[in-house]
Amino acid sequence: MSSVRCPQCSLIQFEADSPTCKRCNAVLSPVLSPSTTLSPLTSAAATGFQYVERGVPRMEGNELVVPAQVSAFPNVCAICGGEPHGEPLNRLFRWHAPWIYVFLLVNIILYAIIGSIAQKQHRIQVSLCAEHRRARTRGMLLGYLAAPVLSLLACFVGMAANHVAWIPFVFFFLGVVGLVVGLVYASRMENVLSAVRIDARESRFRGASPALAHASVVKVFE
Repeated sequence: MSSVRCPQCSLIQFEADSPTCKRCNAVLSPVLSPSTTLSPLTSAAATGFQYVERGVPRMEGNELVVPAQVSAFPNVCAICGGEPHGEPLNRLFRWHAPWIYVFLLVNIILYAIIGSIAQKQHRIQVSLCAEHRRARTRGMLLGYLAAPVLSLLACFVGMAANHVAWIPFVFFFLGVVGLVVGLVYASRMENVLSAVRIDARESRFRGASPALAHASVVKVFE
């Protein structure tokens, strides 16, 4: 005869078809014996996450396809599949359709408004090994700090070399291009993976290790 244990008052009852506790009316759940071996499906459910049979990443060519339910990758380096170092990174990946970049030619503020409205998001916990964690930090410092400084330096050099009319414009253009490239590079390093598409069903990433597609159990949203 199967039994159920009340999660509130711990009363064990032997009426398996009873949906609630006789003592406190709490919703009942099955009691597992100590010898019960949990499958990956049961293990994931017991830890508070719902396990979806198809809710695991898979590789399609050089792209990692991640179902929208997935909220954490397996505990391996997302880039090389090696031993993780430190706490996982909680990354919010963003993506919008490529044609929205056309608004950059019109007005950068207009692009920012439309891009923020049209963007899709997927938050995932990502682990990194020690080597790629250091590379990520170096890339962020290079893009967020060095690129703006070099861009400003290029603008100052252009203003100083004003004996030729076109030289300031050339240096100003190079400074702006360098700043944009640096910020894009830093953002790419910060996010670890490059999102190539995000929709309501799944997300696609480049630069991921195939090891992320070989996990038996991953955390997914309830």
